[in-house]
Amino acid sequence: MSAHAQMKWHFLQDVHGRVEDLSIRDTKNLLVCDGGGYIYRSSDGGQNWDTVFTSRYYLRSIEWLNDSVAFCGSLDSSVFRTTDGGATWTDITSNLPRVPKGICGMDVRGNTVYMAGNFFNDGYIFYSSDGGQSFQESSFNGVPPSSLVDINFISTDTGFACGGLRWNNFSSATATLYRTVDGGQNWDEIFRDYDTLNTNLGWKIFHDGNYMLMSMERNTAGRFLLSKDRGTTWDTVGIHGLSNGEVQGIGLLHPDTVLLGYHLMGGSHFLKMSLATHQLVNVTNAADVGKAGLLSQSHMNRIVRLSDELFYGGGNGVWALYDSTVTSLSYTKEAVHEEQTVPEISIFPNPVRNGELKFRINVPGKTRMLLGVFDVKGKPVEILHNGYITRGEQDFRVSMRGVSQGTYYVVCRSFYANVVVPFQYLE
Repeated sequence: MSAHAQMKWHFLQDVHGRVEDLSIRDTKNLLVCDGGGYIYRSSDGGQNWDTVFTSRYYLRSIEWLNDSVAFCGSLDSSVFRTTDGGATWTDITSNLPRVPKGICGMDVRGNTVYMAGNFFNDGYIFYSSDGGQSFQESSFNGVPPSSLVDINFISTDTGFACGGLRWNNFSSATATLYRTVDGGQNWDEIFRDYDTLNTNLGWKIFHDGNYMLMSMERNTAGRFLLSKDRGTTWDTVGIHGLSNGEVQGIGLLHPDTVLLGYHLMGGSHFLKMSLATHQLVNVTNAADVGKAGLLSQSHMNRIVRLSDELFYGGGNGVWALYDSTVTSLSYTKEAVHEEQTVPEISIFPNPVRNGELKFRINVPGKTRMLLGVFDVKGKPVEILHNGYITRGEQDFRVSMRGVSQGTYYVVCRSFYANVVVPFQYLE
């Protein structure tokens, strides 16, 4: 797609019901499902969409397994599968260990698909490693969830699922987050929001490199969870000046900037928030002419990254966000030629003085990589490398002359990792 103005929402598609989920494998394989019972597919990066499935079901979650196979879950005790790239869909509910009351979230890692639910009763996770022919059910250590809404895996072993406890009505649940380290067989609770007056459900999980985010729906206090180390540790982030609403869709625009889908009775808004200053900016009306009203409709559900674009599904439409300050690799979800490697960056000295940044990067294996220096707004000071890089150590020097003093980041982005190392520049 061609370049667009900074913070420009580009409208892609109207839908028949509330957009519930979207799955993007690459620019030729995009799927969207809505509460009206429709599934839409695009093979040109979202420019054109075909309706590939219509039903009487409330469709809630959707996910690609590979170029041919994808799954779609509903809130009506049915799960569907396609084996021909989305052209036809078949009910496979009988392949599950028990009939689900709802499948709210899905994710795929390798050859395994994971399904999490449901919304009102007991929480459960099903998983299949044979293309959906058979499923197993996960176990929970300790108190099992009363509800599960979303699931996200960062490796074949480690995944996260969010939901809530004591889900009897909209005022009695407590947001929770769970983690597995054995490929989904067993799960442990790692976070519980004890402020039960202000929080109901963990809603959506967003993962980009080392960063992970979890939104909390029906959270009148205004906050979300943030991890900068691939889910090892989590912090609660307060949203200053935000109350009496719900944070639903959530995504990362830059290492310092979060996008929040915020729902308030009577309408919704898309907010941009700095992690450094917690400053909020309303970017709802950055949509294409004539479509801003749709963007402000209720329930800002899912944000998905594909290279340097963010796709958003919510309300009654699908949008893409192009931001001229974002520079990233063009990779697909399955990087078959990449070595699973996490580069290490050492800055010496830190703080940086005398107008020159010096740092060393150690790359354990050959991989495609974007390497650069960025300011706190995500604007590049200098892009040092964008392409394949070989194994080993390399030293870099970057002139900082003419740059104002403050906080900057050395960013190394590959398929398997997004390493962000901050440093202070003093003139």
